[in-house]
Amino acid sequence: MSSQRIHHILFLTLLFCLIVPYTTTAFSPALYQIGELLDTAYPITSDPSNEYEFTPQDMTLADDAFHGSDDFSYTEWWYFDAAFDNGYTAQCSIRIVSAFNQGVIFSRFDLYYKGDLIEHTQERYLLQHLTASNSIPNVQLNGKQIISARVNQDTGAWIYTLSFDHGTLAADLTYTGITKGWKGQLKGGDWWAVALPRATVEGTITYQNNKIECTGIGYHDHNWEVKAFAGLNFGWVWGKIHANQHTITWSNIYTTRFLGQPILVLNEENNGYINIHEDNIQFIANDFTFDQSRFIPHKFTIIASQNDIYINIDLEVLETHHTRIYGFLHYWRYHVHSTGTIIHGPHTEILDDIHIAEIIRFR
Repeated sequence: MSSQRIHHILFLTLLFCLIVPYTTTAFSPALYQIGELLDTAYPITSDPSNEYEFTPQDMTLADDAFHGSDDFSYTEWWYFDAAFDNGYTAQCSIRIVSAFNQGVIFSRFDLYYKGDLIEHTQERYLLQHLTASNSIPNVQLNGKQIISARVNQDTGAWIYTLSFDHGTLAADLTYTGITKGWKGQLKGGDWWAVALPRATVEGTITYQNNKIECTGIGYHDHNWEVKAFAGLNFGWVWGKIHANQHTITWSNIYTTRFLGQPILVLNEENNGYINIHEDNIQFIANDFTFDQSRFIPHKFTIIASQNDIYINIDLEVLETHHTRIYGFLHYWRYHVHSTGTIIHGPHTEILDDIHIAEIIRFR
């Protein structure tokens, strides 16, 4: 049997181990369509019976290292994106899908210009092609360095070097953190570590043999211990918003069509972070459009008020890029126009910028 065929069989086996929780609506198409219509009629609200509370905490570089899992199946990924001054935006990721100590790794790189996708590349590896440290962020595929990180001994800043080479699309980028990283455990037991809520980014992107010099603002996070339980959610939407001195990382995890778990963490440049309690967050999604047999929101409003913090932001989707994760999970990447106000103590910041956000639907 050829190695390629073995590769495909392994991949299908891994999908089978992860797919069961995601198919709960597949056998009731009529109810499914009714549910899609109801999405446009009712707002997403917090679950009043939810005893879970998201509580971010300080993280170290070791938290951003490879974790793996003792369970029979899990996924883990490192995610980077950047918005450059020249109109380009980019997203790179390494995603591990593992079951029974076997696995597949996806290396993905997407490049956009003014919100429009101009190149999508993805490479696939077996788990044995991965070399990763469990003490520092250091990831290699087939012996080639992809991610490495260190601490600047003079400033304390976290510095990441990112190197992707997918043939027609390649990048050599340096991320220098200017905000404090944090981590938090989600309701399903999985971890979300935002190592770089905001970073300066510089380097080059090579597209069809043309080298593009880039500088801009970036973001990096890492998720681990993501297991099948996460698929019991209806889906989630998340993003980040960069103002002059503040960065907001936000998410709404839809536990059902109508109940959500809002998360909002406010970072101040070269300072700490503040968690906004979910009771103090209003998350409103509207302007639904039928896409891939699902109603997907194209406008969001985030309102939050806690102590000396007041946030009121509108996000309007400018461009969407739909794809499928593992071939069956619907996933949209948005370029959104963010406008509004962040008030923190005596400081007021007016927003008017474009950022990346994403939404995933499990059913």
